[in-house]
Amino acid sequence: MRHCVAACLKNVVVVGIISTVSFSSMVGAESYIHVSDSVLELNGGKEYQIKAAILFNVLKFTDWPAANAPSESLVVGIVGKDPFGGMIDKVFSGKKKGKSSIVIKRYPSLTGLTDSDLGEIHAVFVTDGEIKGIGEMRAKLESAGILIIGESDGSAANGHVAIPVKKGKVKIQVNKGLLEAAGFKMKSKLLQSAEIVK
Repeated sequence: MRHCVAACLKNVVVVGIISTVSFSSMVGAESYIHVSDSVLELNGGKEYQIKAAILFNVLKFTDWPAANAPSESLVVGIVGKDPFGGMIDKVFSGKKKGKSSIVIKRYPSLTGLTDSDLGEIHAVFVTDGEIKGIGEMRAKLESAGILIIGESDGSAANGHVAIPVKKGKVKIQVNKGLLEAAGFKMKSKLLQSAEIVK
């Protein structure tokens, strides 16, 4: 049975597909979303609700290089035209990774990111309209300790994670080589649910 549900857990509010997502808890009662076989099937146009849930998992299960490890806040930059709208602010409102509050900010373009922006961002979600510029910006983002997340199929080739839609399904792709070379560590629980790409 597939139907969209809103689940209010102790530390996360998400919308998912019941047949491919189960809601569980880890040590310390920190809630997360278990993604089965790295595939979430779309139902009723809920693509970005699903992507928001996956994004939460990526943040939750990734450790940053010490030089840019989140402290009071973990800032996620939505780069380009925001496909989530206000929904992602509601999903992440009050949510934390450890002791760090997750904060959503919006930036119009990759090339427009200033040194000040790079100094406060921990992760970027690069929308389809901006993904072409990721190759020339990757070194700069990585040197700032910023996790790069794309939404196009294959965008992880020039980044760390992608959350694309393929044949009506949302998938998780991880470029483990680039991820680890940049000093990030992703928990095996998420890697097991992902398609590893190069």
